[in-house]
Amino acid sequence: MVGRVRLRVPIVLGVVALVLGLAWLTWWLLDKTGVDDGAGIANVLALAPGVLGAVAGIVALRRGVEGGHASAASARRLLGAVSEDEARLLARLLGDTGALKAANAGFEQVDAELVRWRGDGGGQSGSAATISTYYQGLTRGRLAVLGEAGAGKTVLALTLLLDLATAARSALDRDPAVRVRVPVRMNLSGFTRSDDNDPEVVRRRLLDWMARHLADTYGVPSRTAKALIADRWILPILDGLDEMDPDDGPPTRAQHVLAALNMPVGPTPDAVIITCRTPRYHALAADEPLEDTTVVVLQPLGVKEVVAWLRHRFPDKTQPDGVERRWRPVVQRLRRHPGGRLARCLGNPLRLYLAVTVYRDRASTPGELNHLDADELDAHLMSRLVPSVAVHHTKPGRGHYDPDDVHRWLHTLTRHLASTAAQGRSGTDFYVHELWRSATDLTGIHVRLTATLLSVGVSILTAVYYLSSQVMHMPPTWADWLDLLIAASVVVFVAWWSTVYAGDSPKRISLRRHSRRFSGQIKQGVVLCAIAAVMYATVVAVEGVIRYGFCGLLPAFADAFDERAARSLMAALAVWLLMSLGGTQDMVARPSALMRDALHRDIYVVAVLIVGCVAGLSGDDAIPTAVMIALCAIVATSPWPRHIAGLITYRRRKLLPWRFGRFLDWAYAAGILRLTGTAVQFRHRDLQRHLAA
Repeated sequence: MVGRVRLRVPIVLGVVALVLGLAWLTWWLLDKTGVDDGAGIANVLALAPGVLGAVAGIVALRRGVEGGHASAASARRLLGAVSEDEARLLARLLGDTGALKAANAGFEQVDAELVRWRGDGGGQSGSAATISTYYQGLTRGRLAVLGEAGAGKTVLALTLLLDLATAARSALDRDPAVRVRVPVRMNLSGFTRSDDNDPEVVRRRLLDWMARHLADTYGVPSRTAKALIADRWILPILDGLDEMDPDDGPPTRAQHVLAALNMPVGPTPDAVIITCRTPRYHALAADEPLEDTTVVVLQPLGVKEVVAWLRHRFPDKTQPDGVERRWRPVVQRLRRHPGGRLARCLGNPLRLYLAVTVYRDRASTPGELNHLDADELDAHLMSRLVPSVAVHHTKPGRGHYDPDDVHRWLHTLTRHLASTAAQGRSGTDFYVHELWRSATDLTGIHVRLTATLLSVGVSILTAVYYLSSQVMHMPPTWADWLDLLIAASVVVFVAWWSTVYAGDSPKRISLRRHSRRFSGQIKQGVVLCAIAAVMYATVVAVEGVIRYGFCGLLPAFADAFDERAARSLMAALAVWLLMSLGGTQDMVARPSALMRDALHRDIYVVAVLIVGCVAGLSGDDAIPTAVMIALCAIVATSPWPRHIAGLITYRRRKLLPWRFGRFLDWAYAAGILRLTGTAVQFRHRDLQRHLAA
């Protein structure tokens, strides 16, 4: 309830300010209107209801655009998007292409006597190859995957997700109306903290955060996303429970999430899958474990699994074990010392990936790993990763990045994440459009306030400039009042637009999808045009009746609906085009796509605003007025001005390259970074810590 009250306060204040402003404007205009001018008085009195009607119509239209409902069709579309996105991520984590095959890591169910929790059934052991069958054997679908750092928890979760998605697609193919669970992985590091830690409040915030993830990442309309979650079409896979809190502090945020997940919501608790490091979860379970949940712990890879993975990555059928000759010393060492330091190192899936990446070159000699101590192995693999990928992955265009430059730029990203973590945001999720957060002292509130003041101020000056250039009649005619009404509506719309969208995640403009959505938005377009027509007809009708009586009503309508009516309709259509953009964002294929989508959106908004304003306004000053309004809205809502400011700040100290997006794409292709929805992450927290040192 507290969250709802806080959300409504700005809305109430805005409505009160609008009503008071219109009351003052009405009083001022009545004072300027003669007592005998009945038409002028009527038009003044009609102004406030007209503006309030326009605002109400915009709000109603906005809610209509976001409308939706849960259905098998929505689940099928989401299922396809999730499968494509997560298969791409798994390929990056494995550093492989083609048929995806992870090392067959095994897991064992935790003995219930070790910690205080109730299980959800399932066998005592399993492996990555059988994880889907194991999960489907659980009673309630509640599973916690534990393991040491780099043990492959995310890879196992992705393997389970893709297997469950395949089974869900098969079920929908057999029966298009069947109810399925769409597995969606979400990184808990992006779940921001709050002052109110009541389990009910945290649960409501968690559900809202899940809905925003579906909207921002996969383009699901907001209300449809909430319906999918409420109707249990979604199986949340909450990755990184251990990443919510600093390693050197108490896991308070993670405890609040577990308490929210333990809240009763019906006869059975919601199905959920979580991943967490083993020591952190044991600390959490000592206070409040995840109830009715089967907990499994990933085991280190055995020599058999390590050799099988090396055979998969470096096959040579002419050699013993089917592995390239240069890897023979490593394989022999593993077989002779299955419990030795090298076996323990490569038994960790992350270290095995590092070894495969560092020694992928046929001229390299992986046998040198046999001569390193246990402490040296980890540091050796971490330090050799960046030079190795810099040599084997060309930068966009041609040539190679300098390894020292790459290390310095990646170190800058770790500093940015440390800065955002100190601000109460995620310490692992990097959003390209938020680079300015660590380069300046601004906060999100400052950005929204500045954007609103800028847009409102420029819009008011633009409206005054436009009205002063028009020939005003005394007393004002219906055309004069309509010009004033349009100008006031533009100010209100731009203020609303900048306040809502300032600082938001960039949105993608897809003309193909945009055209498909028109069929479902005709109702909203008709509503908006009807509101504009009613406002227009009200002003004309009142003036016609007062001046000519009821007999002059029809002639007044006949004279009124001329080119000005057409311009008003075009302006309403432009507003509809802007509103129909919605608030969704598709998944991105590479890190730079987010800012590219923002640029496309800016071009679209500028074009629509200019065309709409030119069509709705009259006179020689319509074009410059329209350009000023469009530029004002873009400066207030576009992430590009803030992004460029942050990039310049870092570039002056040579901490980032000018073509930052290209570098992120390169690091993503090289496997140093990964994408989770629209967020960029280091492929592992251990790598992030190494680069931050």
